[in-house]
Amino acid sequence: MPLRRNRFGCESVTLSELQGFTGGATQQLEASLRTMEIQKLAIVGVGNSLKGDDFAGSFVVRKLTARFRNGTSRPLILDAENSPERVVRDVRDFGAETLIFIDAAIMGSLPGTIKLIDLQKTEYPYFSTHNVPLKLVADLMGEVKRSFLLGIEPKSTEFGEKMSEEVRRSCTSLVNVICKIVAGWEESSHA
Repeated sequence: MPLRRNRFGCESVTLSELQGFTGGATQQLEASLRTMEIQKLAIVGVGNSLKGDDFAGSFVVRKLTARFRNGTSRPLILDAENSPERVVRDVRDFGAETLIFIDAAIMGSLPGTIKLIDLQKTEYPYFSTHNVPLKLVADLMGEVKRSFLLGIEPKSTEFGEKMSEEVRRSCTSLVNVICKIVAGWEESSHA
């Protein structure tokens, strides 16, 4: 059976086909994203391509950027690589009200597990694989009202490793969910 793709080239998937999401996380992500204005949403990927699954956030936003070309209305999508603080000015200049970081996060789950975490409800010490806590970076971004982490449990973040198959599958599922939601925003705004 051939895959069905929406106008962004994203596969049409059912919620039960998604990899990596914990119970209810897909519905939670969809419900949260549907309440946001696309023009005021910033998605920031964080990752290091030389450290295995630590590349997850950058991998996702690079795929999203490729899918959302051609001037479509879409969220601001940035790849911060391994320095999330470097995109503070871009997010502030964009005027984002909602910010979503996508990053490898050590959460004590199975590799590839994806969780949506409200950054305002987190406390230090923080469970990121990076030096600067994402909550602190989000606090520097001006008028951002809500900030989240889409955390992806890594299998390995060792230098020189490749991304694990579990995390790669979860990242692909995450790209498809975000594409599906953005496509839904566009359809509802044109109705």
